[in-house]
Amino acid sequence: MYKNSIKYFDIKVFIFKYIKMESGMLKMIKLQNPDKEYPSALGMKWTNDEENQLLEELLDNLSIHDISIKHNRTIGGITSRIEHIAYKMYTSNISITEISNKTKLNNKQIMYIVNKKKKIIKRQMILS
Repeated sequence: MYKNSIKYFDIKVFIFKYIKMESGMLKMIKLQNPDKEYPSALGMKWTNDEENQLLEELLDNLSIHDISIKHNRTIGGITSRIEHIAYKMYTSNISITEISNKTKLNNKQIMYIVNKKKKIIKRQMILS
């Protein structure tokens, strides 16, 4: 029985990765605007491998536009993920210099992102 559940999981992962199932968000947006083309990965969860690939592409000085095409995501999705990665690195006590080198964000942008996230967290704590 354990082996069967592993096979089932592997098949699900295969289907998700290689058939590129549409996210619920993408389906909803397509219903609202059926004539418009959208990136196939819009709204899909980012994997660690995809985040690492994004950082490598930034180190290779690829443009955000080119990265968005490679990942089948929007430019906004790419910039949002870069900000998310920068914040994660900051909370993991990685130096601002290293964050800047890896994400290509400058110190001012990094601190803006950090302060914005802190305000959101503080607001959530007050509301709960």
